[in-house]
Amino acid sequence: MKKIISIALLTLALLVGLRWGYTKFGEVMRAKHMASAMIPSVRLATVEEADVATTLESPGRVVAFYDVDVYTRVPGFLQKQYFTDGSYVKKGDVLMLIEPQEYVLAVQRAQAALQSAKAEAAKAEKDYLRAKELVEKDYIPKSTYDSTTAQRDVARAQVANAQAALNDAKRNHSYTRITATVSGKISNIQISEGNFVTPQSGALANIVSVDPIFVQYSIDSKQLNQLKTEGVLPGANSAQPVKVEIILPDNTVYKHQGVADFLGNQISRSTGTLDMRATFKNDEGILIPGDFVKVITHSNITTKKTVVPQAFVLQDPGGKYVFVVDENGKGKRTPIETGAQEGENWVVESGLKPGDAIVGEGALKVVDGYPVKIISDEEWEKLQKEEEERKQEGAQ
Repeated sequence: MKKIISIALLTLALLVGLRWGYTKFGEVMRAKHMASAMIPSVRLATVEEADVATTLESPGRVVAFYDVDVYTRVPGFLQKQYFTDGSYVKKGDVLMLIEPQEYVLAVQRAQAALQSAKAEAAKAEKDYLRAKELVEKDYIPKSTYDSTTAQRDVARAQVANAQAALNDAKRNHSYTRITATVSGKISNIQISEGNFVTPQSGALANIVSVDPIFVQYSIDSKQLNQLKTEGVLPGANSAQPVKVEIILPDNTVYKHQGVADFLGNQISRSTGTLDMRATFKNDEGILIPGDFVKVITHSNITTKKTVVPQAFVLQDPGGKYVFVVDENGKGKRTPIETGAQEGENWVVESGLKPGDAIVGEGALKVVDGYPVKIISDEEWEKLQKEEEERKQEGAQ
């Protein structure tokens, strides 16, 4: 009996062991499968060398095409503000209203004075004609005629003076409507409605034009001589427009190229530099007056430079970097320093050399220090096609 029980227990233990082993084997296999599925597939790219035009870099500052302060031309109470602080205004838009009643009355008084002067002038003209007729017949002395002539001339002058006074009153009345003299972005109002303002009160607001916009920068004498040699100085004798680029404060390249259109007439004694200016399109308002940028001038001389496609370069708060694959098949973050933009490539100043293999497509899925799977161009195309088909099936 005891022997039978022992055999049963042994059989049960064996079955439990087999079950446990099968379960663990399944878990291990699933874990391996999941780990394999989580390893990203990548396609490598080779860092190349290209002929790149040499560039000159200069610090620059964004400057408004127009920078206009808005003043009142006549004294009075600021009755109404028509614009929204910080909005865009067009040339001719009414911005503010000075209380107009006083100036309306001034126009009416001037009109009345003009009518009176015209009436006096009409009477003087009749007296003059009558005196002229009488003096020709010797009915009145010549002195009376001269006096009548003088009265007529005085009356005419008074009409002209009254007309000028009316024009002045109308002009002052028009000044009660303060309008924008340029198109651009307006500041907040500096003196609120209800206050008494005069031309001496200071600027009521400021308008800066933003499109197009200037970037002012300077070059030293060495850079000047280089640009002279290569014939890329702006001016009337320039064979073609001198195009420049700018690097924004976030280290990105501004999407529009500018044209250098001004060259100073003398080198500063204090700084040893020559002022220059370029004009840029700014339809989206990205460039803000007062901002600092880096100006890149391209020359006609090319040199061999290391370049890498922009699409393969990643960036975070720590700077720009690419991924390479180490000897253990793991992705390795490699910081790089870039220079100017050359077409769809970055010029690499440090961190890479021609011939280096970097992760191209698939770089966004790579995690620093974790394995990656390198696949061929054909495999990559096949993988992309399969992913696209899965997306289409999921959409259905």
